Amino acid sequence: MKAPKTATDNSHIRPAPASAPVGSRRRGLSVRVKILAALLLFTILAMGLLWLMQVVFLDQIYRGIKLSRLGDSADSIIAAAGDEELYTQADSIAAGNDLSVLLFYPETGNLTRLASYSPLGNIGRQLTAEDCMELAALAEAEGGTSLQTVEIGTNHPHDPREEGAPPSVPSRAPNDPPSDGDRNSDDTVEMVIYTALFEIEEDVTAALVIQTVITPISAARDTIFFVLIAVSVLLILLAILLAIFIARTVARPIEQINKGAHRLAAGDYSYHFPEKGSYREAGELAATLNHASAELAKVDDLRRELIANVSHDLRTPLTLISGYSEVMRDLPGEITPENLQTIIDESARLTSLVNDMLEISKIQSGNLTPIPFPFSISEMLRESVATYETLATCRGYHFTLQIDREATVDGDRAMLVRALNNLINNALTYTGDDRRITIRQITTAARVRIEVTDTGAGIPQDKLHDIWDRYYKVDAEHKRSAVGTGLGLSIVKSIVSLHGGSWGVRSSNGYGSTFWFELTREADGKPQT
Repeated sequence: MKAPKTATDNSHIRPAPASAPVGSRRRGLSVRVKILAALLLFTILAMGLLWLMQVVFLDQIYRGIKLSRLGDSADSIIAAAGDEELYTQADSIAAGNDLSVLLFYPETGNLTRLASYSPLGNIGRQLTAEDCMELAALAEAEGGTSLQTVEIGTNHPHDPREEGAPPSVPSRAPNDPPSDGDRNSDDTVEMVIYTALFEIEEDVTAALVIQTVITPISAARDTIFFVLIAVSVLLILLAILLAIFIARTVARPIEQINKGAHRLAAGDYSYHFPEKGSYREAGELAATLNHASAELAKVDDLRRELIANVSHDLRTPLTLISGYSEVMRDLPGEITPENLQTIIDESARLTSLVNDMLEISKIQSGNLTPIPFPFSISEMLRESVATYETLATCRGYHFTLQIDREATVDGDRAMLVRALNNLINNALTYTGDDRRITIRQITTAARVRIEVTDTGAGIPQDKLHDIWDRYYKVDAEHKRSAVGTGLGLSIVKSIVSLHGGSWGVRSSNGYGSTFWFELTREADGKPQT
């Protein structure tokens, strides 16, 4: 848990104008607007792509597919040439692609019609042997294959031979798209003739002539145009409704969290952020904020308790020092060793409080770092317990030191002595009427554990985690008899953490408490593994 904040001088900070509420300094589009804009943009781009493919480039796509199938069909039929299944293969391919297929022998002038599935009925029979001879010559001149197109009318079919013009004479380049006039004419189609030369037998050349038609698709394009208009309007409406629904689903938890965050910033820690009924990320954020709110509430309680405790701890010694000093000033006969000792004790109490506050501040700010050096932790325990012999003699405390074997650690000896003394002082404060305190060293192959046990009333289980926080005291009522600043255990935790160790406590009501910390053991100048 974070430490409570102390009072600081904020006079140098310029306050925000009263008319500028929290969050008003940041302007931008809301989540609702961004989601709506994103979905609408996606819908518009998708519909635009469909318009391009289905309306603008539909003629080119259709034409390209038809021409591509011609070449593939010719390759398949040529592969079956010389086979008994030639007629079956040609008939199957022609039926699936609306083709007329002819096989022509230029050397003999023989013409064989393999299949005819032209949408214009007898259009395939308009080619004669003379026409095929001319087409074969064109294919030979163009490297073995040729592609020719002829425009014909569907309302007035005719035989081009009657006009003396063979159908192989193209009206335009085969790969050029139809002109605007052709696009708008439903009674004109393109007849495409594909010719390929190949060897059907050894030293025997044949010409495969395939015919098909490219029918006008203006009617289909117009139909698609109107369908796309209807679909576009419907999709945009659906996109708007979906965007509103998603925006509300996404934005509502964020708005609730924002509202609660304003209350949290104002110091209202009672607000509970809703963790259910929203998407996972919002629920996790709400859970995190609820945890932060609970921790801030604890910090606020500790801050008030700190003010009360520190005020009491400071005021009582100062009052005693001031009172005894005034008495000795006004009554010279009161200048006695007992009164002077009281002043000295209270001054020491003040010094201890101030030193603890300064030390924990230095450690947690990073200004105090350990200077490690190998030393005997067993010897440190003996020396530390020896310093309490006078206290044991005068006040009846009983110290028991148990060391299983000699052990060495690598650390800052002075800081670890301070951690150990804090645990012993804590045990002195809270031990039972028998005033017994046990210090143990438990050594393993890799670790050394130091335990300090008292026989006091113990600590409730729900308080064991909080006692390591700064300024925390288990007793709700501040008692001067149980002297302490509430910083001792926090200092222990910070020192052990700086040494890479671990710490903990075992306690139960009525059976005392055992505080411990562990460090890495050294052997022959190296850590044990």
